[in-house]
Amino acid sequence: MKTKIKNLLNELNSFAREKNIAAELLLHVEKSNLIRLANSAVSLNTSEELIKLIITAHRGRKIGTCSITTNLSSVDKMKNAIVTADEIAEHADEVNYDVTFIPLSELPDDDANYDNSLAEMTSSEKLDFVNKVSKDFETDDIKLSGIFSTGAVWEGITNTFSNTILFFCISDAQISLELAHSKLKWEIAATQSAVSKADLNAEKMKSELLELYKLYNNCSPEMIETGSYDVILSGQALAELLGMMEYIGFSGGLFKRKMSFFRDEHIGKKVFDKKLSIIDDASVRETFPRSFDYNGNKRGKFSFVENGVFKKFMWDRDSADEFNQKETGHDVPGLSIVVQPGNKSVSNFDDILTAKNDNTTLYIPHLHYMNIVNMTEGIITACSRFGALIFDAENKIRVPFNFRITDNFFNLFSDIEWISSECVAVNTSNSYGMRSATAVLAPKFMKIKNVSITHVNKSF
Repeated sequence: MKTKIKNLLNELNSFAREKNIAAELLLHVEKSNLIRLANSAVSLNTSEELIKLIITAHRGRKIGTCSITTNLSSVDKMKNAIVTADEIAEHADEVNYDVTFIPLSELPDDDANYDNSLAEMTSSEKLDFVNKVSKDFETDDIKLSGIFSTGAVWEGITNTFSNTILFFCISDAQISLELAHSKLKWEIAATQSAVSKADLNAEKMKSELLELYKLYNNCSPEMIETGSYDVILSGQALAELLGMMEYIGFSGGLFKRKMSFFRDEHIGKKVFDKKLSIIDDASVRETFPRSFDYNGNKRGKFSFVENGVFKKFMWDRDSADEFNQKETGHDVPGLSIVVQPGNKSVSNFDDILTAKNDNTTLYIPHLHYMNIVNMTEGIITACSRFGALIFDAENKIRVPFNFRITDNFFNLFSDIEWISSECVAVNTSNSYGMRSATAVLAPKFMKIKNVSITHVNKSF
């Protein structure tokens, strides 16, 4: 695949230069397989191969973009798309700033995190994995649902300033399995992320489900009161919060357009508890990293928050051009977010009990339907789901009906009691648009204080 992509981009690049078209080319190839489970049966088993060419043509301050879904043999169709992108640029309005368009730097191929055995994993292998996890759980009342998605992406980028072609490929898997009781209406879940087939661990996933199953099966759920609570976030829930923080907080372009909850005055200031450090680290394999962005900028470590201090914004090329800033290697489909672990030896619910909870403490394994209440104030809302718990001051564990948090990021992370030393990879990929695996490497547990619970349910 690598040779095919490079040869094709060479031909397309030469064609564009012969036509005196200044352009950037991104060739994206993906293979995907998805098994969907519902009511303890396979409801969907589908595979897909997709090839997409995205051309960005430049005419000074005029930009034209053309994107086509195609196949590797349709060279004439791709050449026509290059001409179309240039025609769009010709008739486009000028932007009011200079647009960066420079040669790509020569960089090594980024293919170390591709595992063919994962990318080509068969449906029967996936079902064997699922059966190992779900064995002993399913009954007439308890049914299994979820997804098991695997695939791979191959990409090449080039532009008409040189013959340089940068190549990237990676394999990925995302598993989410849920058990639901048809009469009692409770739901519990476990997830797993993988870069290679060796990362898959059915026993670990089974033990995570079992820990919740023991507490939920034949439980007596209760409705909690609204108010302020100490909360223990799972790695999954923490990753979901950080995904929203990245979306509405870290972008310099968003900040300049007055849409971010971070502002100029936050740079260099302590905004969170000193225990919190968040970086974008393109060397961490569990996050499906990219060693360079779509503009050929080499990516390394980029600190957003260090010991509670907000360090800097990230800048994509277009925003950097518009606001006269330096781009930071963030023209990528997803970041490689890493939250630094703490020193608390907590890896399961028994450890949480041993850690002692002076106040009633809520455990949130997953955040459901997260949304923005006020973007510029960093206020979000989300509902607990798939196995929330209550740890009380008497070292007992109870089961609550689901509840809703509504709070701002500054308060959520202003008082962190402890962070676990163990980390987990949380797959945050979605299935919209082109395949692009993303994950967060997060502490398995984090205890935060004084979280606002604004709504409570009378049932699951």
